[in-house]
Amino acid sequence: SGGPLGLGDGGLAAAVAAAADVADAAAIAGSRPASGMQMHKLLPAPTGPTSNGLLQVLAASGPMVQQLQVQQLQQLLQPMLMDSGIGAASGTALGADGKSRAAVRALLLEEYNAAGLHRKLSQLDLQALECLAGFPADSSSSQAVTVTQQQCDEFLGRFRLVIKLLRHISNVWNLEDPCVIAGFDIDDLGAAQALALQPPGTFVSHNSISEPGALILTCRVDSSHPNADAMGLLHAVLKLEDCYERRVETWMRDFTGATHILDVYKNKRVDKRQ
Repeated sequence: SGGPLGLGDGGLAAAVAAAADVADAAAIAGSRPASGMQMHKLLPAPTGPTSNGLLQVLAASGPMVQQLQVQQLQQLLQPMLMDSGIGAASGTALGADGKSRAAVRALLLEEYNAAGLHRKLSQLDLQALECLAGFPADSSSSQAVTVTQQQCDEFLGRFRLVIKLLRHISNVWNLEDPCVIAGFDIDDLGAAQALALQPPGTFVSHNSISEPGALILTCRVDSSHPNADAMGLLHAVLKLEDCYERRVETWMRDFTGATHILDVYKNKRVDKRQ
């Protein structure tokens, strides 16, 4: 017999499946030497929901479990519950391989810093990258949010393609006065908004969101330009192989119709010949 524990429905079963025997648990909790009953004997798989989301521990041998106080047992099982994808306090499934925002931020910073790039990532950069990884834009929310290991791996795979490009064009990426290549907070829409009130010939360069590892040049042109889109913008895509063929500065120099680069953070136009 055992009292009710504050565990979500099915949570204890998942933890039990991954745990060692209860004898070891008893030893860790300091009740008595390890011996006897196996953990899987404590609880069979639940057959349905329990009252108030609680499960009771059914022990094959009562005395041992009785010596484990409820609080001790909860503390002991908490890491197992988290490893099994169960939020013990709320009963919310987190995913056995969930990654927190802080964990993903640490991973992307590790990747970026290892590339030897001198330009520091701003808070806007980090927030934009976290959104790309699958986190909500509102980082101030008190609700715990995780992404799966698969989401994290896919994001890091795309991010490494971006890093590969930035390492190759680091001499331009590292420029910040003026900022020649906009940060990760600027996407196609952000570039269009930045150029909305600029004269023709002004252009913005930024990393591609849909094609990681590519650089987008977006230029404000006359509406009569044959290749202009509905917003009066002309776009050019530079892939990594293009930057192997010619320096990125050369591509910018030869970008027809583009005369001034826009530093989107200072709202400052600079003659590209400079």
